[in-house]
Amino acid sequence: MSKKFTLRFKGQKPYGYNDDIGYAKNCSGFVFCDGSLKSDIGFDMADFPYPAPEDGRHAIKPFTEGGGKEVIDYMFLYKRTKSDGTYDDRLVVVSDRDIIYQQPLFAEGDFECVYNVTLNGEASSVNFNQDGSDVILLSGDVSYLIMLDDVTAKFNPDSPCFSSLTFHYERVFGTTMEERNRVWFSDDFNPLNWNVSTEEGGYIDFLDDWGDLLKVISFMDYVFVFKEDAIMRITAYADQTQFSVAKVAVGVGRILKNSIVLAGESIYFLTTKGLYSFDGYSIREIDDSLPRVTDYASLTACVLDGKYYYAFRADESVPYGDNNAVGIYDLEKKSLTVINDICVKIFLSVSSHHASEVFALIGNDILKVTDSGAYKELPLPKRWKSIDTTFDSTNRKVIKAINVFTSHDIVFKVIADGKTYSFKIAGKNAYQRIRIEKSGYILSFEIECDSAEAEIRPIDFEIETVE
Repeated sequence: MSKKFTLRFKGQKPYGYNDDIGYAKNCSGFVFCDGSLKSDIGFDMADFPYPAPEDGRHAIKPFTEGGGKEVIDYMFLYKRTKSDGTYDDRLVVVSDRDIIYQQPLFAEGDFECVYNVTLNGEASSVNFNQDGSDVILLSGDVSYLIMLDDVTAKFNPDSPCFSSLTFHYERVFGTTMEERNRVWFSDDFNPLNWNVSTEEGGYIDFLDDWGDLLKVISFMDYVFVFKEDAIMRITAYADQTQFSVAKVAVGVGRILKNSIVLAGESIYFLTTKGLYSFDGYSIREIDDSLPRVTDYASLTACVLDGKYYYAFRADESVPYGDNNAVGIYDLEKKSLTVINDICVKIFLSVSSHHASEVFALIGNDILKVTDSGAYKELPLPKRWKSIDTTFDSTNRKVIKAINVFTSHDIVFKVIADGKTYSFKIAGKNAYQRIRIEKSGYILSFEIECDSAEAEIRPIDFEIETVE
């Protein structure tokens, strides 16, 4: 009995149950688009527009401090506008020598050192306006608080050492690694004053069983406190004697700290069960079939233009270490793109005025995410692998032929009862009928492409079932 089957590339489900061959078991380097596989993901050296878009773009200068021996550990966006309205945003980095550097984004310029201060430990930041000037507050989990205003740095050596910061109603709120159930808040209108009193700063202790504090985020008129197993809400307006705390969400698995990102009207985050969003009232599951993260400490994430970007380690045999994969989740299409064997240390969303980029720190290179299909002009390997299938029959199946459109050269593989057969198919701007004539009871398929550009449209199978 003969039949035809059309394979549409719907997406991938690396984890959990999947009985639809349209969803890949594994896929790397390809983007799913309207039933096709495309090459619309890549990494290229970062550049940025000038204040007037018609003036074009300029390259982000490389980090070569310390004679090229210093390494970037952290990277932040300092959003700044001068008093005359000139765009003056900066890229701020912290090196492995605990030195802070900054480079202008809307103008050409090298990294310049911020003198007289250092930042130790896991760093965090928050942007806000202080007395009419745009500043960035920086802290390390074993370092004092630093307020950077242009090139001037102020600090409080007696402040707590923060691992997370947010700005809310003229106060800074923060968490520390040392006191994992305490949220601190500064004096209002003075983010460097952390004296504990009813007229200045203070703290709130969370005496519950919902795990350690992970992150604080100002959102929808509240401060939301993410713990390992719950989300709490602090109502905090001007008078600290009126502050109150409530639990708003639990039961989604262990929340992963470095995955928590505020974007627009939602906060997105990963747990041990998948990807979720939080709108200030309730949690919504987005996808529970994503690859599982094995090292929570190295995880990094950001959101831009409806896509959740995250770099992670997914290696059951060696679960801890550097990131070795990138996931890009399209929140509207509910589609995941994965790139394996790439180590992104930091993802940073750089959205300011007319500019919108995702920067990626790979090694000491500051790159940007593009649609080039390449990594610094070298083609990214692209791989697609199906689940095993019987095509709804216990009988032996013969794959007679496939009709395939591929813009560039590929290798198409048929795995029949454990034996692999490879077919090299040249790229062509038209569908081609490729004779296969391979049979088996349990079948799966793979596609390999080593070109930067690629487009593979839905594949038509000619199948004969042996009665």
